[in-house]
Amino acid sequence: TIVFLQDDLGRNLSTINNTLGNIQYKTYSNNDFNRFNLQFNPNCGPPYGDFAKPGLTNSESQTLFPHVISLWTDNINKTFLIELTFLDDIIENYGGKWFNKIATRFPESIWIEFNPILPVISDTCNEWKIDVLGYNVDPSKIVDYSSRQLHAIEHGGVRFYDQTSARPLFTFYSFDVPLLSIGSSEYLLNFDNSIADCQGINKNGLFINLHNNL
Repeated sequence: TIVFLQDDLGRNLSTINNTLGNIQYKTYSNNDFNRFNLQFNPNCGPPYGDFAKPGLTNSESQTLFPHVISLWTDNINKTFLIELTFLDDIIENYGGKWFNKIATRFPESIWIEFNPILPVISDTCNEWKIDVLGYNVDPSKIVDYSSRQLHAIEHGGVRFYDQTSARPLFTFYSFDVPLLSIGSSEYLLNFDNSIADCQGINKNGLFINLHNNL
């Protein structure tokens, strides 16, 4: 996790409260799936064959964070390689590791969070633009009962403007995976139809989903 970073203008982008690159490992319970099914298919009953994992009596709903065990850097301190791991019981019980991972039926996801310091606090979503299928999308103007918090972003990434310049003050790109969650990593199994909380971005950040088996 990066807790201090400045841009080329000397602006602070990160602090201990606004971290960049924070890894989260989430596991899910049967209650998480039941809630999602009630939200996604109200009055239709639980479609266990499609959107559930029956028999998750021993699976917990939790968010876990790794710790650093090794760090390497190049000779000019511009490139860093950090090795992380989770507690042994998380690896044994859920499979929370990246290499030599054992296939598991337990529902899980891995996220990376970016919560930059923004020079302007946004009261609306007007300052935010997301590249979805080549279009600049305002995250507050998403069709009812669609994927309002989850978006597949493309090469234009996510941009923040202060309305005084044509250039964005902050741009976020994801070169490896497209799935973005706005303001929280809870929305894989939370279809509450609420509009994206752009104040939530300022408080809680942007989340990229590296992996899930839901």
